[in-house]
Order: sequence, then structure tokens, then C-alpha cells
Amino acid sequence: TTIYDYKTGKVDTKELKFSDSKELFENEELSKLFQLMMYAYLFRNDQTTQQFEKDSVTCAIVSFQALNKSGNPNIIPTHGSKEKNEIDGFLISDDMLFEFENQLINVLQQITNCDIPFIQTEEYRNCGFCDYKNFCGR
Repeated sequence: TTIYDYKTGKVDTKELKFSDSKELFENEELSKLFQLMMYAYLFRNDQTTQQFEKDSVTCAIVSFQALNKSGNPNIIPTHGSKEKNEIDGFLISDDMLFEFENQLINVLQQITNCDIPFIQTEEYRNCGFCDYKNFCGR
């Protein structure tokens, strides 16, 4: 099974290189890669796709801008020193998904922990597109 994420905007290959799942939760530049991993995680844990559990899951981004320039729209993520497969996409191992799930659980526990105060972002540019900016007063 291959998961494709279609992008109309620019995709830089440096946004798709990582060495561990923790980076996906700490580095904003890896948001496209985080999205791919989330799709793979949701796919693997969806009850209707349990029949595919033994199938390998690969992923790639299809960039419409790259299609217009080079003819090859697939941009493949890379992990550490693993080689990418230009045809099949990036293989997401069960270990990667397990690591991703642990990081996801950690973040969700922090978000729902009443002992950790909610602090508004200091990146005011993020507020420009926020649906709740009138609610928070920004």
C-alpha cells in the first residue's frame, strides 16, 4: 500500500529528511512528513484496513510544481541513512509507526494535562490564519 499526499505548493526534499520520530513533533519544517506519518498511522490502525496489516506501507508526496518542471512528481522522504526507492516510495516500518505512536501519545497527554498551562503562540504570523483569533483577542 502506498500513501500519496498531493501538494500544489513547493516541496523541498530537506523537509522530508528525518532520523527519528521525535523530530516530527519538534521541527515545524517537517510538517509535511508529519502529515504522511499520521496518514500511515491512521491507515494501519483503521479497523476497516486491518486486512492490510501484513502489507508494507510506503509513502510519497506528489508535487504538482515538480510535475510541471521535471516530469517526475514524486518526492520521497528519507530516514537516516536508509536509501529511498524512487519507484515504490519510502517504506514505513512497524518500528517507525510504534515510535510515532509513542510520541503522539506523549503530545496528547501534555495537551490534556490540566497541570500544564495553555500558552498562546509567540509566533504572531500563525494567528493570521487562525479561526479563533477573535476569540483570543489577537
